[in-house]
Amino acid sequence: SEAFDRFNLEKRGRIGYHELNVRALGFALSVWWAAKWAALRRKLAAELLPTLVRGNAYWTVVQTVNFRFVPPQCMVLFGNLASCVWTTYLCIVANRAAGDSPHEHGR
Repeated sequence: SEAFDRFNLEKRGRIGYHELNVRALGFALSVWWAAKWAALRRKLAAELLPTLVRGNAYWTVVQTVNFRFVPPQCMVLFGNLASCVWTTYLCIVANRAAGDSPHEHGR
């Protein structure tokens, strides 16, 4: 029974230490997420509407061309190519907005 009591004390000590670590981690993550959330809200406010407008204009043209001029057997390929172009454009714009350029990193 003495060994059982000692085991329970050791187990409780580990659990208490673990709970302290979890709470400290939770606090650190909440501070980190608050900063990230504020930056995300600023980014969305500045860039979401222009991106949606450009996307609607681009995809309206792409789908009009796709359904009007592209043969049915090539529609999926055309849509995939248009998607690749749009994704490339989004990556270029996002990197330009972030100030990243290959020359800054010595590439």
